[in-house]
Amino acid sequence: MLADKEMFFKIENILREQGVLEKFEEENGEITGHMMITMTEIPPELGIDKVSDNMRAFYASFDFYNMMIGIACDLDTMELIPQMWFTPQTDDAVEPSSEWIEFFVKTLCENISEEGFGVPMYSFLNDHSDLTIVPTQS
Repeated sequence: MLADKEMFFKIENILREQGVLEKFEEENGEITGHMMITMTEIPPELGIDKVSDNMRAFYASFDFYNMMIGIACDLDTMELIPQMWFTPQTDDAVEPSSEWIEFFVKTLCENISEEGFGVPMYSFLNDHSDLTIVPTQS
């Protein structure tokens, strides 16, 4: 389940009103899934050492999985910390497939930089394509 379904669908409604999602669907097909990336804390029980003061943790939630994926990144070096973690949202949660783990990491890496990043990141997707919306300051 999405970490903040209400906020996600507010953004989706705004994008529909602006015609952004209709254009995406015309070109790529119907949206069949959603992913949300936001910030989190590293679970202390993992024993991950903080490598810098600029280390941040992110997690992805999906509307088609009840398990969140977490990963940390050192924003000074732009390197991912190699240990991921999974947080079940329900008792019967299934771990996301490797394809969705890779999609999360790829989306995160494409949307953070030394200059900064915006969260939450909202991804609208289907079997062929995706559209990720990242908040920016104006």
